[in-house]
Amino acid sequence: MRSRCFILAIATAAVVTACGDDSSASDKARDAAGQVDSAVDAGLARGQAEIFRQRAKDLVRQGESLDSMSVLQEAARDLPSNPTITGLGDSNGDGRDDDGKLEITIDKSHSCVSISGSDINVTSSSC
Repeated sequence: MRSRCFILAIATAAVVTACGDDSSASDKARDAAGQVDSAVDAGLARGQAEIFRQRAKDLVRQGESLDSMSVLQEAARDLPSNPTITGLGDSNGDGRDDDGKLEITIDKSHSCVSISGSDINVTSSSC
């Protein structure tokens, strides 16, 4: 999906450039391609966060909580597109995530997953 959008943006840039010698048209086409790439990355980051949310809900076993490190680590394992996941931590050794937040990043786009009790929420921004 991402590569198709990028190819479309490049093709658009080529058409705009071919239609005139104006360097500002070329700059506008490059800017448009960059915006398309950023939008695709943002959609991918949000999509990965939603996949993570559903996996975590599905993985909770009887006697476990949603903020269990084993649940969160398993939900994060092998997400498509290999996003960067930060914020998982258990500094006091109780087997639960310290702050209930983690961030999923693809390129420069971020989604925040927040866990509170039995609720897990996703936003399209940094934590």
